[in-house]
Amino acid sequence: MNKMLIHFTKAADLMSISQASIKLGISQPALSKSIRALEKKLDVTLIERHPRGIRLTPEGEIVYMRAQKIEFEMQAIERDIHTLQHNQQTLNIGAGPAWQKPITSILPEFLRRFPNVNVCIQAAPISQLITPLIEDNLDLAFGGENGQELLKNNGLAFTPMIDSHLRIIARKEHPLNINRVHQISALSHFPWIAFQASSEILNHVNNLLEREGGTRVRYILETEFLEMALEMVKNTDALLCISDQLFKQMDTDGLVSLNLSEPIWHFHLGAWAKPKETRSLLVNEFLNLLNNNLNAFQE
Repeated sequence: MNKMLIHFTKAADLMSISQASIKLGISQPALSKSIRALEKKLDVTLIERHPRGIRLTPEGEIVYMRAQKIEFEMQAIERDIHTLQHNQQTLNIGAGPAWQKPITSILPEFLRRFPNVNVCIQAAPISQLITPLIEDNLDLAFGGENGQELLKNNGLAFTPMIDSHLRIIARKEHPLNINRVHQISALSHFPWIAFQASSEILNHVNNLLEREGGTRVRYILETEFLEMALEMVKNTDALLCISDQLFKQMDTDGLVSLNLSEPIWHFHLGAWAKPKETRSLLVNEFLNLLNNNLNAFQE
């Protein structure tokens, strides 16, 4: 904390210049000079002298309150750093497949900075990660903002990190892979694969189809395994709905993204966690590092 604030806070704690100078190990003139310098910097009067000590002005009360908060934060930082340096900690993360490469890219640097930390990553869609996050079994959950309805009144916050939208993919020999734009209703003529099915996403697709005169999609397979879903798409006329972020990262050999008359759904991918002011140092550092390295995965 700034030396002038430290001097002022000690004088405010003791309501005495003389006692504060003794505690701080400096002379009374030096302490008074430091407080005057702070008053000059802020262009206000912070203390008023009287025969039995000092009293704070209204402006002084504000500065004193803020300075105490800064001191509390410094103490919390020191505790967090001491814990990181001397104790084994675990950072529990939940994430969907679109986050595999971005997270993998920063793990070496994160673990170099925090060598006493064990990172545990659970693979699941955001709909399955919300409850563990609320119950403090996870520190971070990465996924889409479609978890919003699940998060009412639970004190969690969403940090958008990637601008994304849904793609409909098919095999290159699919009847819809021709050089023209297709109406949304054409999608209902084919079977579908549901990969890590999210009710919000599936309902959105079906609502679009019904609006355009199509019928609700028929699923021939629901699976948590991406490779299984892709093999089915490559070997049948089934369609698969995934985020463009995941599509950019996976092996698309033999697959195409269909050209549609309108976007299926525009949304954000990001991190769900406790509000920033209540997160641990580990969580904030992990998010900062990831956010600073995401540009390579959005091109």
